[in-house]
Amino acid sequence: MKKGVKILIGVIITLIILWGIVFAIDYLRCRNFKMPIFVVAGETADDGGSGIYHGLGYKVNVEKSISAEFGVQLEKVEMYFLNKVVAAAIADSESNIVEIKNGNINNENLIENFINKVSDNSNKEELILFIKEYQSDDEYIEKELKFTPGNLLTIQMEDGSTIVEVPSDPAEYKEKYGYFTLTVNKDVNNAETFDAFHWKLGRKVEDGEVIFCFEENGFIQVNGLPEICKYRLDSSNYTKNFEMHYYHKEDKKAKLIVDKNINQEYDYNIYTYDGTVSFTFGTDMVYTFEEALKQKVITIEEILEQAKIDLKYGICDEGYFSDGGSTEYRYGDCTILKYNTLDGNKDLVIGPVGQIINEVNDNLYSKSLSDN
Repeated sequence: MKKGVKILIGVIITLIILWGIVFAIDYLRCRNFKMPIFVVAGETADDGGSGIYHGLGYKVNVEKSISAEFGVQLEKVEMYFLNKVVAAAIADSESNIVEIKNGNINNENLIENFINKVSDNSNKEELILFIKEYQSDDEYIEKELKFTPGNLLTIQMEDGSTIVEVPSDPAEYKEKYGYFTLTVNKDVNNAETFDAFHWKLGRKVEDGEVIFCFEENGFIQVNGLPEICKYRLDSSNYTKNFEMHYYHKEDKKAKLIVDKNINQEYDYNIYTYDGTVSFTFGTDMVYTFEEALKQKVITIEEILEQAKIDLKYGICDEGYFSDGGSTEYRYGDCTILKYNTLDGNKDLVIGPVGQIINEVNDNLYSKSLSDN
């Protein structure tokens, strides 16, 4: 056999193997009620992305819903190959139990909904979340997380604003702010109670696992947060389509990536501060920040949307400022600062770890004003 023919056959076999890997990944994701990765959206609806998504030789029909309360929710996934359905999954609207088997979670959306409702200060209903953590095929630990809302008392201030009254008696915290009760295997005698003044619900990601737990509400410091349950991140609804890399320079300089006066696509400026940024897609598609935006492989909206998802899973922390609503998303290696000030500043800045807003104000905007 000629060498050229052997090379051609080798290339074809390699492409078939790669296609098989891509197909298998999306097939498993669809079976497990998750969005496929290696697809391109066709025409989609304004409900969060319902429509047909096209892969290499297959297509996926996706149905989503969107609400002000819970955001975008996946409702149905159907994968077609040779015009036949090969994988499908649908939201279990009748099940009210979170199930965890072998680290895999089912109905994670119930945790999301529970957190959202508890965080809604207008909620006056008692809420219950049921969780089953399987130890084997037949044995499981059953947990009941209940939230009982309190009766918040407010004080009217002279300027017309209101503040929430903090009880003088610690025993009144539960009554005023509400409380959580975590019961395991229906053993009410050993149920734990957490008042909603000192504690809130959150998720943290550690070593590839999502930990659903109680977090201190800024008033106390504890060693080891009380854990409710945990499950593998790759079985959750968490999605990430790109990796952002920040390289610290320690030069305290800002670089203008997008000038709103030149690029009409944005009505705000985009900067990097004290470093540079690049993006990786897949395994080897690397772009500088400028290239990624110019070639439209990513948008600022997608970067901010990813930050909001990361915030839900505790991958980053949030800093919110009273200057009109500027927000920082603080990661372990960088910070994304999105301005929303009362004077109309909507700029975006990506800089080093920690709170950067004061330093950016001093080194970017003060300098710009003095230059003028």
